[in-house]
Amino acid sequence: MNDDTRLSQLADLWRERDPVPDGLVGRMQAVARAEVDLLATDWDHELLELVERSTELAGARGTSTSLTLRYTGVDLDVLVRVGPSTDAPRIDGWVVPPLPMVVRPLHPDGSAAGAPATVGEEGRFVLADLRPGLVRLALEPTDPQHASFVTPTFEI
Repeated sequence: MNDDTRLSQLADLWRERDPVPDGLVGRMQAVARAEVDLLATDWDHELLELVERSTELAGARGTSTSLTLRYTGVDLDVLVRVGPSTDAPRIDGWVVPPLPMVVRPLHPDGSAAGAPATVGEEGRFVLADLRPGLVRLALEPTDPQHASFVTPTFEI
């Protein structure tokens, strides 16, 4: 038995035991398209980079999980916690250093995904009553001296 045969058998085994989830390819293509579309806009912004992602149990005896994402840019860190909800997901976020800004949830096509939130003095913001699906956050400082920021798309 040669290496090509072994690799082919291994690939067959993985396809059988761990198939690609339904819809994954389409969702990933949509995210990639959205990233390309965003780069084609004339926005003057900095794309924040995802540096950490974790899930944890929510509540003392909860079986649902919350998602925590940490994004970083040259002069800004953003921590985002997507909390589980039976009706509508909620995003709690923190901006470091705290800057006066507006946070807008956007669909991948750039349309509004919910009401904007204002970052408080401590750097905290809350986006409530969102719909499950793909979203990205546009962070727009009120001071024109600071550049706008946007997160890559993530799923809530």
